Amino acid sequence: MRKLLSVILAAALALALMSPAMALTDTVPAGFTPIYTPEDLDAIRDGLDANYILMNDIDMGDWGNWTPIGSWDGNYPSDVYFTGTLDGNGYEIQNLTIDCNEGNVEDTSSEFIGLFAVLVGTVKNLGLVDVSIRGGFETQADTVSAGGIAGYGGYSVLVENCYVTGEIAANSAQRNCVSGLVGYLGDGIEAGIIRNCYSVVELTAQTSGSSMTNGIAMIVAPTDGLLENCYSNVDPVWTVYVGDGVNIDSANTENLTETQLKQQANFAGFDWTTPVWYIKEGETYPKLRPFPPTFFPDTDTGVEAEVDEGVFPPGTVMDVSEQDAGNFVLGPGNSVHAVYDIKFVKDNTTVQPDGKVTVRLPFKDVSPGTSANWKVYYVERDSQGNITAKVNMNARVVEIEGVWYWEFETDHFSLYAVVQEETTQPQGIFGTNPKWTGAWYHYLLFFFCFGFLWMWF
Repeated sequence: MRKLLSVILAAALALALMSPAMALTDTVPAGFTPIYTPEDLDAIRDGLDANYILMNDIDMGDWGNWTPIGSWDGNYPSDVYFTGTLDGNGYEIQNLTIDCNEGNVEDTSSEFIGLFAVLVGTVKNLGLVDVSIRGGFETQADTVSAGGIAGYGGYSVLVENCYVTGEIAANSAQRNCVSGLVGYLGDGIEAGIIRNCYSVVELTAQTSGSSMTNGIAMIVAPTDGLLENCYSNVDPVWTVYVGDGVNIDSANTENLTETQLKQQANFAGFDWTTPVWYIKEGETYPKLRPFPPTFFPDTDTGVEAEVDEGVFPPGTVMDVSEQDAGNFVLGPGNSVHAVYDIKFVKDNTTVQPDGKVTVRLPFKDVSPGTSANWKVYYVERDSQGNITAKVNMNARVVEIEGVWYWEFETDHFSLYAVVQEETTQPQGIFGTNPKWTGAWYHYLLFFFCFGFLWMWF
């Protein structure tokens, strides 16, 4: 089982790492401190009540053993907790390593470990990729609470639009709580909010006492809070340890199988229409749109678009409308089968790609065997509806998971028409019989006869 989980985890990590992140904004907002380097990230501990924003991906691979930010003193309010905001800005912190020992944990009897030891503030729009977190193995702590974002999250904590991938493990003498995002969530007063988040992780908990593993968080003594639109490859996704006052959208946080995690229908409450979630049906887990999508499906028409990173700005959505092909004329001998108006929209404004986009138009009641006399055209029309441009896209026929498509590449979007063109026999010098037309030896025979007659006479 562990070997199978490792294989699944490796595949999921590969999918996540295929796509470097990209800024939601290129401008540092007022009141925020920019983070460009691991040193900038480390400096957060010197201003625990301030606001920070990532301006690029941060690779922690050469940093060594990370010391979790903040510490625990059991009081609220307290100046040893992180109470500010960390906005990932659609970027990732990669290869974060924590291997706890007395040198990098404030209280070795009760370890809280993660990017943050104790989080009371806000973390949003952030990906933690390929973390390696271990707690309690060297110090044999009494209790260990570990998570990718934070070991402990309480009071007014907010975590949204975040994800974690990698490995998290803990060992303790009495109690472990190991979770994908926040190890221990809640303080007996408020549970905080976690929404639009996911983890694809391998969790390990070793103890002679009690132990819990959770894909997102273990919720403790909540009287107010929200866990919404989250998923994980770990079962259970969440656990309510004490209390029943938290609002948990269980329809969207229940555990799913590997196959179910790749099917949009199993995420009923997720927002697929505005820039929040997207999925490549049957191939990928849901991903967050603040992190640039590489695949745009349109469920109504079946049109698909696949892009490289940076081709569209984050938050871009595809808008496809199918027009009446019967009223669309592209010239004599052309039978228009389907017409698609394909747009990409960012903040209610149409945008064009900065590079090539692979587009797939579904066959729809057309046999693949008849594709030889079909073409896909890019079409432009003036305000009166007159066609001003018609470009053959040289579409190729492809089959993906039993569905046939016309596939082509483009760097501009407008109308695209699928057209069946009439095929006519070429007029040869000996009529229209295909036995006597179009072959080079027919012309050679003609010139041979003509030359013979010329020489004779």
